[in-house]
Amino acid sequence: MGEKNIRILLIEDNSGDARLIQEMLTEEVDSPFTLECAGSLAEGLERLDKTDFDVVLSDLGLPDSSGLETFFKIDAQAPRVPIVVLSGMNDESLAVNAVQHGAQDYMVKGSVDSDSLRRSLRYAIERKQIQESLRIKDRVIESSINPIAIADLQGKLTYVNHFFLKLWKYESVEGVAGRSIEEFWHRSAEALWIMERVLSHGSWRGQIRGRSKDDAELDLQLSAFIVKEKNGHGEPLCVVFSFVDITELTRLRRRLKTEQSFAGIVGYDVKMLQLFDTIRQVAEVDVPVLIQGESGTGKALVAAAIHNEGALSDKPFVPVNCAALPEDVLESELFGHVKGAFSEAASNKKG
Repeated sequence: MGEKNIRILLIEDNSGDARLIQEMLTEEVDSPFTLECAGSLAEGLERLDKTDFDVVLSDLGLPDSSGLETFFKIDAQAPRVPIVVLSGMNDESLAVNAVQHGAQDYMVKGSVDSDSLRRSLRYAIERKQIQESLRIKDRVIESSINPIAIADLQGKLTYVNHFFLKLWKYESVEGVAGRSIEEFWHRSAEALWIMERVLSHGSWRGQIRGRSKDDAELDLQLSAFIVKEKNGHGEPLCVVFSFVDITELTRLRRRLKTEQSFAGIVGYDVKMLQLFDTIRQVAEVDVPVLIQGESGTGKALVAAAIHNEGALSDKPFVPVNCAALPEDVLESELFGHVKGAFSEAASNKKG
């Protein structure tokens, strides 16, 4: 099977140089290179707009553009297409500058042979593909809603994404780069243990507690794993930490647990949750409350809960054993009376 066809756009106003390059690329039998020529930048940009090319080979000195501006315009038109710069003997420094700004390679006219030209074009395509792959991976990491950190095998941070900085309350990467991962844990001993576990077993997953820059505690779900060379079969390269912030979820669970077990009453059933709501509602009303129920159903606990949830929670809660009260004074003992309400009512009494 032959090599994949490589489409090249040559932007060169010198017809002699263009013809020489075409001969170099097509002198082989079954050459994989297909060359299209443009004599000006405007024509080249138009061809880029209409055709998919694998690589652009361009002179920087053209009739309608010169210098780095030529490279910038080509790159802006086709940012994912690799560019190899052609330069004359007197403007090699300009070509080097273009490489520093993103060109894949440069070649000096007059010293180019067919082998070096073909090799340069192939390498340019490969390098651009690698760069694009890395760019996409970086973009995926940065776009992840989860905080992500990468550390070397000693636990020193080499990379963190935007959401890591946001969660830990840092303004820039400079504030965390080079610092040990344990500095971001609530307990450094836990971080060191997890790091050892990852290095020895390859991965670790579980819940941890972190500490932000402003000393706030963070409840986190952590997934940590080693990245190795050669598709996971070579030497370890780094450790990746992916966090899920469960601080709010943990807080809500604690609150729910509190709501489901207050004043000694424990319950998860819907009717128990409805009872808790009723207790809160009754506690807000400044009227006597009658609690009825069979013996042993927790009437005293409900009464205590109403008291603790109400405005008088800072006052003593005094339980009264109604069974021990005579029937003829029960109402008076519970609800109080005024002086003279009955023969034994010698003074006012609160209920």
